Amino acid sequence: GGGDKLKFLSMKKNFGGPADPQNLGLKFSRGEYLFFMDNDDAITPTALEELYMQAKKFDADVVHCEKYLEVETEENLLGRKSYKLSAYNVKKFVTEPTFVTENFAERLIELRQGNFMWNLWTKLIRRDFFLENEIEMQNIMGEDALCTICLVCSAKKYLRVPNCVNIYRVIDNSVSHKKDDWQKTFTKWSKSIICAVNYLDKFLDEQEFFRQNSQAKFVVFDVVLNDFINNYMLKMYPEVPVAYLDKIFRDELERSGNSTALTAFLFNRMNIFQINLFKQQQLIQQLQNKIQQLENPS
Repeated sequence: GGGDKLKFLSMKKNFGGPADPQNLGLKFSRGEYLFFMDNDDAITPTALEELYMQAKKFDADVVHCEKYLEVETEENLLGRKSYKLSAYNVKKFVTEPTFVTENFAERLIELRQGNFMWNLWTKLIRRDFFLENEIEMQNIMGEDALCTICLVCSAKKYLRVPNCVNIYRVIDNSVSHKKDDWQKTFTKWSKSIICAVNYLDKFLDEQEFFRQNSQAKFVVFDVVLNDFINNYMLKMYPEVPVAYLDKIFRDELERSGNSTALTAFLFNRMNIFQINLFKQQQLIQQLQNKIQQLENPS
């Protein structure tokens, strides 16, 4: 009936990723808060009640869980056994609800240190905040990491909580675990990097702090590139001729209409890398000279 609170939406096409279904869900959502789940996620029976209470008590834009449970099989999930406590790179967990600093310069240090878990399914988000900031899911690899970065860079009331209510089911054939050949994999991540930087470039320009601090945008790009490139793309360079990878990346840049932001960032990053490399070479030379002096004291 018209008063039903639950809506089921069906899409004619399988887009192979969560972004398009999530954007459709956002369009039809009417609740006060948003909660995202993928096909390999589950939650504890009181999960939404716990997070909702924290959100209302602290008037939070984002409620962010730092830990989650992991389970190997469907049988273990249904039997509520063999759960393993997991987390990613968080260095220090909160023991009570704690707001992340509203000083975005300090928050970027935490972002760079890996103190935010990328998973979108560990967060409850105030719907009005999400829509007011015009956050839109992108159909790329790592779309949850991109969305989390947008939340971190825009939410003033960002609340960490010690609640552990999310359950990740390890499914070998899930999208994130699919193994493609190197061409498909490199193409996917090339497209994802270009899209992510283009999207962030426009999104951050809408945030007052980043408009006033151009260096801060560079830090965010650096976090994205380090995560996407170091974790996924660099593995291919020892195995695949660089010329092949170069062509794939060029093709994706042309297909996207090129990316001024990414090109400028990579140019600057390359120069910084060269400066650091030169400093390291000087240090190595100094150490070699000292060793020679110690070996030949005459």
